[in-house]
Amino acid sequence: MKIALAALLLTSSARAAGVVYDHPALKMRLTAFTVDGAKNPDAVAYEGRKGFYLIKASELRTFERVDGWSGIVQDVREFTPTEYIRRDQPYVAASSCRYADDACVAVIEGLVDELRARGKREAPDDFALRTAELSEQAASEQSTWRSYEAEAVSDPDAIADKAALDAGRKPLDEAAAAVARARALRIGGECRAAAAAPTTEDPNPRAEFYWRQSLALDAAAGALTRADWMLRSQPVPAY
Repeated sequence: MKIALAALLLTSSARAAGVVYDHPALKMRLTAFTVDGAKNPDAVAYEGRKGFYLIKASELRTFERVDGWSGIVQDVREFTPTEYIRRDQPYVAASSCRYADDACVAVIEGLVDELRARGKREAPDDFALRTAELSEQAASEQSTWRSYEAEAVSDPDAIADKAALDAGRKPLDEAAAAVARARALRIGGECRAAAAAPTTEDPNPRAEFYWRQSLALDAAAGALTRADWMLRSQPVPAY
């Protein structure tokens, strides 16, 4: 997949589901984000006394654990268009809270605390950390690719699959470029998003900025992982 095209498609097809809870007096807001065609939100942004966090649906799945005896999945959590649902045990009724209810704020804040205990950071810090980590990974992958290419020039038989190595160059460079663009947006993009006025289509520009960047970084991370798999399939140069 071409990363530049993937990022463009993500930007054009992804749409915010909207602010699902807003309490101006308490400065508390929940915003659900859903990719077009998806059944449930991809993420929910929390803005309140705990800070500013983008909670992704994929993070909810990290709480799941499988009982070694029965194979039953426990602690299943899910964002729906209107609720946050948690089923700790399969034989116990699930607990749920509607985003629009005041009581749900405390439940989401409890989730934020759980994630923070696992090392989660506020959205700006999380974005900065991810871009830095992916930038380092991209530089490492590109350096490895160049060393393998040099090895192939000096000894054509040193590389198991030269065609795969050649084919990996373009998607690797595109992934690195996607990370570089995200890194460049860190200051200007954040400032513009924070200053943008809410609209019907984009009710929470600041939160949507981080969500879209998260999607783009996910795509770049996937491409870098595939590049790593490809490089690992090649013999390590002798030097």
